[in-house]
Amino acid sequence: RTDQRWPLANNACEMMKFAAKPFQGVSVEGGGKTARIVFSKQCKPCTVMPLDPVAPGSHAYEVVMPVKQGRTSLGWQPTRDNTVYMMSDYREPDKKYVSYGGMGFMYPMKKVGSQKYAVGDRVRVELDLSPDGTGTARYSVNGKFSGEHPWTLGPQAYPAFSCESGETVMDVTWVSDC
Repeated sequence: RTDQRWPLANNACEMMKFAAKPFQGVSVEGGGKTARIVFSKQCKPCTVMPLDPVAPGSHAYEVVMPVKQGRTSLGWQPTRDNTVYMMSDYREPDKKYVSYGGMGFMYPMKKVGSQKYAVGDRVRVELDLSPDGTGTARYSVNGKFSGEHPWTLGPQAYPAFSCESGETVMDVTWVSDC
């Protein structure tokens, strides 16, 4: 197979599809409501996204990393154009994504959330998205709220999973109701 399908977290219960090998050194496995994204030691810094975006509505996914040897960032992007690592580089304020890194940095808000995440933690990433293209991204770690910031990047969003370096395994579960 060249792709894996898993549910889009919206009322239509559509299926979301990933390329099975989106980049050299990265693989995606799974189906149903779960997926496993594996970043090998040899992969370059990158961001993996499904092939299709979510539409306006409330969306959420959770990630547990049984292996986390690299810097990671989780979030949302309005297009699939940015495939480099989603870093919290405040010197470039025009980057088109919202993200939450393992040290708690939230981009583009230039602030640190109240929680950090590491191996074994459950990170919840939410997006309330309005048809007018505005909304709110929220993050929590092990059930504890960490922070939020506005979404102003348009009426669609791609869940985004980044790794900068080092072997990392992300077990992703959609938790939104269909």
